[in-house]
Amino acid sequence: MEGDAQSLGLRAPQISPLQTFSYGVYVEAIVYSTPVETVNDLTERIFAAFDTIREKRGIFQRIRQNMVRRCTLCNEVGGRHFQYLL
Repeated sequence: MEGDAQSLGLRAPQISPLQTFSYGVYVEAIVYSTPVETVNDLTERIFAAFDTIREKRGIFQRIRQNMVRRCTLCNEVGGRHFQYLL
């Protein structure tokens, strides 16, 4: 079905790279580092994960710098593959 959350995935234009990182990768790694036993356990882990993100503000600076670097490289090679330049 076109337009549902599953088909859009992380390619949805309204999801920024920072949101993709914080919601998709970092939070998931923290929340599911060990098996979740209860809904309360899950809730506490989610709150703890976002507390960790708030405490480590420098992480977002590095993400922004990386994104600018990738965009610059993409422009320099005219939109072609650039991963080998990273």
